[in-house]
Amino acid sequence: MKDQHKLEKFFVKELSSDLLEIFIVDCPDGSYELFNKYRVEPQPEGYFKVTPFTVTEEHTFSSKKTAFTWCVFDKYKKIKESKRIEELDLLLGGIEVSMAQQKKLLAKASNSETRLIYLAKLQEAKLKKNIMLKEINTYINISRYWQSNKFTDKQPK
Repeated sequence: MKDQHKLEKFFVKELSSDLLEIFIVDCPDGSYELFNKYRVEPQPEGYFKVTPFTVTEEHTFSSKKTAFTWCVFDKYKKIKESKRIEELDLLLGGIEVSMAQQKKLLAKASNSETRLIYLAKLQEAKLKKNIMLKEINTYINISRYWQSNKFTDKQPK
């Protein structure tokens, strides 16, 4: 395993900058290195921490897919979209917690009026979640498209 990591590091150093734009390394410790610019590490709590190599800031995401998407947008200097991806991921986490609370309260509700209120709140939260998921999936699809185009451009012809 150690030799494999050394070999991967060697290839990263020797690869042309064109290939580094599409290069993703699955490291032995469970983390990933993307484009020789970012490190994505799974956290024990289930989150993924993204650390750019050139900056000391860290970003936290609820899924690997969202973390990778953020890296692609950041790589292309799409600052507004990168911030929106991070914001959506955070909002989705909050909505899921809210939905879990509302489900518990709905189960405990004793009268029909209270049940209707919690049911309405739960339906509203589900609607918001679906809207946010559509938006984040749009960003995910755009990043896939960009990376696919980069990959096909680098293929030998």
